[in-house]
Amino acid sequence: MLERLQKIIARAGIASRRRAEDLIVAGEVKVNGKVVTELGTKADPEKDSIRVAGRLLRPSERKIFLALNKPDSCVSTLSDPGGRATLRDYLSGVAGRVFPVGRLEYHSTGLILLIRMAFETRRTLPTLQASPTRRTLPARQTLPAARIR
Repeated sequence: MLERLQKIIARAGIASRRRAEDLIVAGEVKVNGKVVTELGTKADPEKDSIRVAGRLLRPSERKIFLALNKPDSCVSTLSDPGGRATLRDYLSGVAGRVFPVGRLEYHSTGLILLIRMAFETRRTLPTLQASPTRRTLPARQTLPAARIR
């Protein structure tokens, strides 16, 4: 299936989509031995030979699903121009790129999911038409067992 090169490169964990665009424009990407410098060029990752900075691209098919207990004072993203702690700081043992599903506020803690495939992130997020349901409990209060089921 044909896909945009920057999407293929990002999914393989080489770079973000924007950084992949920079690599394409700089002439660092070859498809079937030909240098590609035009954004929006499409390729088939299953059939085409794609090289980024001389390195053969092999898209990862292995899916990863992670559950992380986000600590306080951590941004729910993989990079922060402000230099604050990010989710990436807690993923040192994870090879390749993972994507957060949803987000939590900077000073909140709780479960955040991270997955390997970017397209699944969009499928998992609620639509903009639905309003989120949130339930909070006062500190040290637990739900009765009957309400958990």
